[in-house]
Amino acid sequence: MKELDAISEIYKAISAVRFCATNAPLGMGDILFDQCERLEIALTAIEQQEAASLAQEKRR
Repeated sequence: MKELDAISEIYKAISAVRFCATNAPLGMGDILFDQCERLEIALTAIEQQEAASLAQEKRR
């Protein structure tokens, strides 16, 4: 469960960065939004792996 709490905190941080990116100088905001997108994709993959692991454990 701690992993899910950590992932939730990362999503909160990404939201804060996105908010700051809206006020960032031209170009910098785009870079920040792109990096947030990459982080969200990576987190989604981690969540999917975690769900698959839990499902596999329950089958045992």
